[in-house]
Amino acid sequence: MGLHKNARGYTYNPGVTPGLQMPDRFTFNKEKLDALKAPSSGRLAVHDKKTPGLILRVTPTGAKTFSLFRRVKDGVPLRVTLGR
Repeated sequence: MGLHKNARGYTYNPGVTPGLQMPDRFTFNKEKLDALKAPSSGRLAVHDKKTPGLILRVTPTGAKTFSLFRRVKDGVPLRVTLGR
């Protein structure tokens, strides 16, 4: 698995986030979320397999923020932060 570019030219990794020893999509549970380590740089984003659009973002300081991503009218992306 390597880095890929989508149609808009954004680079993404479809399978495993660098430095993360688990797939970036898994069913969220307390043990797995507590086991996530803060990245040394950038922001780590993992997606829940069970709830489409639910994302947990982890910052280098260790802050974990839940958000919900949806596409609304005309395919415009919308991310709503749910909390920490």
